[in-house]
Amino acid sequence: MRWFLALIASLVLAPRTLHAEPDKRCLAEYESGQRTRLAGDLLAARRSFIICAQATCPEIVNTDCAQWIRELDEQIPTVTAAARWSDGQDVATARVLIDGSVVAKQLDGKPIAVNPGRHRIAIEARGKRVERTFVASAGERSRVIRLTLERVEVREPETKGPTALDVVPWVLAGVSVAALIGFTVLAVKGNDDVEELRETCAPYCARGSLDPIKRDFLIADVLLGVGIAAAIGSVTLFVIGASVSDKSASLSFRARY
Repeated sequence: MRWFLALIASLVLAPRTLHAEPDKRCLAEYESGQRTRLAGDLLAARRSFIICAQATCPEIVNTDCAQWIRELDEQIPTVTAAARWSDGQDVATARVLIDGSVVAKQLDGKPIAVNPGRHRIAIEARGKRVERTFVASAGERSRVIRLTLERVEVREPETKGPTALDVVPWVLAGVSVAALIGFTVLAVKGNDDVEELRETCAPYCARGSLDPIKRDFLIADVLLGVGIAAAIGSVTLFVIGASVSDKSASLSFRARY
């Protein structure tokens, strides 16, 4: 019989125990919300009223809190932050701070709730920061606060005279052309001289008659080697110069944008 009475008592007391902690928090937020509202911190008051407006709180408590939330929604002012660069272009990616706290990480046009009173708004973008003081009035909605950021000026690279990478490839190209022309002339002349000896005196030509021809062929071989080397050097320097120009243009574009 005693265990039966204990069971009945536990069933009766269980709901009261289960609801004790939620009821305690509901009442605490109920009182805290009223205090912060009277102190002028409407945002903190609204956060408290959201908690005590839950269905798990006593009916009289959540009814009052729900009503107070509706009242605060009419009183809490909102602002919309916007910014432009000094050249007139809109700023999209930026941090927005109000009274030192980050309230947005981009300028998306959404309203930001603030307490009535004096505030300090700041916008940061690309290492630049601009601030402004404003006063929000109770009930003011979607007030646009527009700030201007100074754009960093990018100096155009100074125009310089031609460098070695500009001149040397053309010089080597000229040397290559001249050497190959010289090779062609001497090679053709040497072949003509050989054919002439074959037609006039071969095989009884004088001993020294081939020396000038050998000399021409030797010089032709040297010119061929010089022409090929100069051509390779010219092409290589042209490629290097083009690569340097592309990198410089890329760096200039990044610095500008």
